[in-house]
Amino acid sequence: MFQLSMQNIYRYFIISLFVAVAVNFSTAQNKTPASAKSPEVKWWNGFLVKMDVASPVITGFSDTEHFGMEGSVQFNLKRKIFPVYEIGFGGADKLSSNEVRFNTNGIFQRIGIDFGLLKQSTDKELINNMLTGGVRLGWSNFSYDLTNLSLSDDYWGGSQTLNFEGRSSTKTWYEIVVGIQVQVYKNFYMGWNIRNRHFFKEDTSGNIAPWYIPGYGKTGSSNTDFNYTIGYHF
Repeated sequence: MFQLSMQNIYRYFIISLFVAVAVNFSTAQNKTPASAKSPEVKWWNGFLVKMDVASPVITGFSDTEHFGMEGSVQFNLKRKIFPVYEIGFGGADKLSSNEVRFNTNGIFQRIGIDFGLLKQSTDKELINNMLTGGVRLGWSNFSYDLTNLSLSDDYWGGSQTLNFEGRSSTKTWYEIVVGIQVQVYKNFYMGWNIRNRHFFKEDTSGNIAPWYIPGYGKTGSSNTDFNYTIGYHF
């Protein structure tokens, strides 16, 4: 089965990052006179509707225990400031080695903003290619089941099997995001981004907590994920 390791994700992203920066810098140097003034940039430059294609592909071609799909709308202000709204659906179905099953699904949302990190190019071929960095605020409302959980009684001896079904939860977190997006054809875009996620508040130790959170991933103080997107600019 197809497996995509985080090491490979970083490798491809870093290569893409250096190529994009190098091309942007080289072309700008070759085509833009030093004395040329940058044209005035409009405040409103439309919006980009994007869909993540990485999650469905990985789910379809790898032996994964979780799934997800998401899309976003990115607004273009001054070609430098990019407010973003993201929404998606995700879930998981995991069976542990001791037959404990965890199942969940739910909708997640994120809002945030990206900023252009490169000097704006005056070349029409590169003006829509961007390296961005930004932040997100994410939240997810979901339900989950945790069944066949065996607990031992160290005092009296013996054990009992517990089932927690239909539990509901809301989780919030923030993300640091760095990404590249390139116009591959008129108004059509492709791009990468890497996200580092952190909870605002972790679950208290010893409490029953979900193993996976839609939109966040596996429960932990932080995790790292990526998106590969295609989009159309309106």
